[in-house]
Amino acid sequence: MKKVYCFVVFLSFFILVGSMCLCEGRTIQSNTNQDANVSVHQQNKELKSSYLNMPLRFEQNDGQFSDNIKYTVRGLGYQVSLTPHGMYLALSKKEYINIEFLGINTSAEILGGEELITKSNYFIGNKPENWRSNIRNYSKVDYHNIYKDIDLKLYGREGLLEYDFCVKAGADPKQIRLSISGALKTVVTDEGHLLLVTESGIVQMQAPYIYQMIDNKKKEIKGNFSVNKDNEVVFEVAAYDKQQDLIIDPILNYSSYLGGSGDEYIWGVEAGRDGSIYLFGATTSTDFPTGGGSPYQNSNAGNQDIFVTKLDSSGENIVFSTYIGGSDKDAVAGFSLDNLDNPYVAGYTKSSDFPTSGGAFQSSFGGGTNDGYILKISAQGDALDYSTYFGGNQTDIVNSIAIEYSTGNFVFGGTTGSTNLSTTTNAYQTSQGGDLDGFVGKLNESAGLIFLTYLGGSSADEIEGIELDNAGSVLVTGYTESSGFPTVNPYQGSHAGGRDVIIAQLDHVGENLLYSTFLGGSSDDIGYEMDIDQFGNVFVGGKTASSNFPTQNAFQSTYGGSQDGFVLKLNPLENTLYYSTYFGGSNGDIVHDVEVDCQGNLYTVGNSGSTDLFTIYALKAVNPSSTDGFIAKFNSEGEIDEFSTYIGSDSDDENLYGVDVDCFGNIYAVGNTAATDFPVADNALQDTFDGGNTDGIVVKFNPYAIRF
Repeated sequence: MKKVYCFVVFLSFFILVGSMCLCEGRTIQSNTNQDANVSVHQQNKELKSSYLNMPLRFEQNDGQFSDNIKYTVRGLGYQVSLTPHGMYLALSKKEYINIEFLGINTSAEILGGEELITKSNYFIGNKPENWRSNIRNYSKVDYHNIYKDIDLKLYGREGLLEYDFCVKAGADPKQIRLSISGALKTVVTDEGHLLLVTESGIVQMQAPYIYQMIDNKKKEIKGNFSVNKDNEVVFEVAAYDKQQDLIIDPILNYSSYLGGSGDEYIWGVEAGRDGSIYLFGATTSTDFPTGGGSPYQNSNAGNQDIFVTKLDSSGENIVFSTYIGGSDKDAVAGFSLDNLDNPYVAGYTKSSDFPTSGGAFQSSFGGGTNDGYILKISAQGDALDYSTYFGGNQTDIVNSIAIEYSTGNFVFGGTTGSTNLSTTTNAYQTSQGGDLDGFVGKLNESAGLIFLTYLGGSSADEIEGIELDNAGSVLVTGYTESSGFPTVNPYQGSHAGGRDVIIAQLDHVGENLLYSTFLGGSSDDIGYEMDIDQFGNVFVGGKTASSNFPTQNAFQSTYGGSQDGFVLKLNPLENTLYYSTYFGGSNGDIVHDVEVDCQGNLYTVGNSGSTDLFTIYALKAVNPSSTDGFIAKFNSEGEIDEFSTYIGSDSDDENLYGVDVDCFGNIYAVGNTAATDFPVADNALQDTFDGGNTDGIVVKFNPYAIRF
């Protein structure tokens, strides 16, 4: 296989008009108009934020543009048209910059990639023959062999247009020459960035950051723009080992400890609409950080309390942080944010004095070893908007929760040993089937219980993950030991042995089972978490000890050993398993959480005891300690071709339990560590291990790093 390397170039816009800065500044007006201008400024910020939240779309030319244009992409304040010769950057109707690639193969194939669900339509004028509809949009465009053994790739990141030259081993990067016209001035900064000065402002193209992995250590290769004697823009690359890959660093934006003198774990993370970071976990510390506002509960009430912490987008500051709990042990299992970023938390409590709110569905402890709970915290973290026990006469745990944004209802699922749950009249299953059953319910904080049903067979069953589809039906995953677990139109109709994964779908009122299947091999298999895309495809991650776990179009078709993680994509309506794959090495591996983006890419986190877990374009390619966390991205076909990396120290254990991805492609992962040398960022909220057996950890990074 040939090895390649790549130059990554960002187009960032800092546009100035007269004395008004449209980026971060504010025009000074008279005091009488100040409030109005602040309001407009805030509206503009919100509009800009909403725009940047949208992915860049490369629109195919279907006759709506000039024939020489192949694709067009629009950003905030600009439009870029892609031609066989280069790019036209339009800053206004009268001002544009032409970036021409000199000496290229003008017959290079130009193809859109990763088609989006959006379409473009043009109904301009009164002549239908000039109208265009259902024009395809793509998330990226590739020029194949634009120079000899060099490809050009364009895509969006964080609202910016990014393009990469991917240079195969043996190819000469000096082939790449750019001629730029339309700019008043072209400047290369001391940092190697290229600035194009125009009447409208400055277009900045950032210098590439390139390195090689030599003996498992990073060796940075200097690279920057330069202008040659013919006034052509070229790339300069310092000396490097041409027998080794060159790699653009996956940027670790942020990492930090979070904890006190006791034990902490962070079970979940959600990215807020404003870039803030919500963390959900549990602590035994009496000195867990509760800064930033007025916490609902500022001290630990028992031997372990749950916590909810909100960090600002930088991760450097606590917006709010609060304990929640009673005098005994309380734990987090499920979490979510509603459309106003109000946090919801679910789990279990052993506390008979766990805080509940007025109007709670169940205001007192139900009995048994522990009860489940469900709560909603105010947006400021200073009050419980809603909190209720959930449980009967035996052990109960609420493992997962999902919010129905249109109604404010929330669905939840878990496991119970109780025989006296308050199931609703027309529930799918009104009584317990075995010693341990799953359950699924729907609540409204003002209207109360909407439905509640058991879901299980004659042996042990557990609901671990829950999601809502576009029609409001409820999808769950978990495991069953019951050969008689109910199935409907199953992909796998019988129990294969031990614990099998279950994937089931109930209607929106909990009365009918729409779909249900086993999925497993001869040993123990458990589905831990799930997600769903806009097409109704279900994604599940978990662990398997079965060497015959069902695989389909697998990235890893064989069992690695001891225990492997797995991920799968299944469509219940079609009863189609699109892919199912092991993910693991020769020792124990678990997928704890999964998150799907709008292109169907699947992000996974977990922990690995293997030294041979598959890694590619990794932040950390080897695991020298007994257990490390990992983050991996599977594309829409179930392949890993962008990144897979260990996350951890070199001395002690790490586990990653939760993952989220924001609209800019930033990945957030959380878990815990026992290590005092976990790598933290310069701007970490907490840069040292604070005591106890474990501290929480939070990591944020952007995976737009490609091996070249």
